[in-house]
Amino acid sequence: MAKSPVTIVLAISHAFATVLLGYVLLGFLPMALFASGFVGGLLIWLIVSDRATYQDVRIPYLISLGLFILHKLEEREMDFFPALSQITGVPVPEEGSPLAILLYVLAAAWLLVPLLMTLRISFG
Repeated sequence: MAKSPVTIVLAISHAFATVLLGYVLLGFLPMALFASGFVGGLLIWLIVSDRATYQDVRIPYLISLGLFILHKLEEREMDFFPALSQITGVPVPEEGSPLAILLYVLAAAWLLVPLLMTLRISFG
């Protein structure tokens, strides 16, 4: 199954929107850190064929999921955002604000990969 031009445009738009929203809410340095993952993942997705199944990526996905959970716990326990705000000078985004929720939704879309791959949806 080849990636359609529409799917490619949607994937690029998703990555761009996530990175842009990260810049608006968190500033340049944090945006640059997670942009490397989004842009790197996008480039790999563009290069690699989408013939893989979830079983092919299951172990790396589960390892990434475990590390993601540890990372979120670390952020919460170590007061990451207030410390980041001191370093960057950018105020901590208001919890529950529409833009913060949108950033979480866009950034967490990778959690849908198993479902999308199982359904053979190229975006996954």
